[in-house]
Amino acid sequence: MISIDEAITILQIEGTPQERSLIKTLIPEIEGDYKRIRNRDFDVDENNNIQYPEGSKLTAALMIGYILSKQYGIQSQTISKYSQTNEVTVSGYPKGITDRISKYPGFA
Repeated sequence: MISIDEAITILQIEGTPQERSLIKTLIPEIEGDYKRIRNRDFDVDENNNIQYPEGSKLTAALMIGYILSKQYGIQSQTISKYSQTNEVTVSGYPKGITDRISKYPGFA
């Protein structure tokens, strides 16, 4: 889906050894989450190579970046007289990210 180097480039981060290790661990999880949100496996070509949807690398990078940011579910915060607004999420990711994934209806 996305390589460690592609994620680092898209997210414009340093790519420290700790970040690289975490991204390596996250990639298969992100791919699984992407498929669950999409509600369909990825297509394969005649050589049995996975054909990822257009824009999936950027979406995967955004999903990784969201996890790296450690700001899960928080849209905004105010310190004085504390206030917090939580963002709308789908499968734990902001709706703005998951809206990039073409969803397919489930079959009973």
